[in-house]
Amino acid sequence: MDYFTKEHIKPRNVAAECESLLALMALVGSSESIGMTSLNMAKQFSEQFGLQILLVPFSSLPVNYVLMGHKREQNSKANIWLRDKLLSYVQG
Repeated sequence: MDYFTKEHIKPRNVAAECESLLALMALVGSSESIGMTSLNMAKQFSEQFGLQILLVPFSSLPVNYVLMGHKREQNSKANIWLRDKLLSYVQG
């Protein structure tokens, strides 16, 4: 079942699963593999990893993100910086 596409796509030959998007982009940049990440992330790191950005050949469904944190960290300067940085990656 495809959770992120409007149509059913054929099974893929998965060579690797990465735990982080940076690891994914490093793997793709140093191999003949393809990977999928947000356009913002691909644009930001395409030069560092030598990535070619392609449009996906299917219609993707939107991905909803939720950012949660403990209230005691709400005013922490380090936490505010990290929240802003993370949000910059997922917002257009």
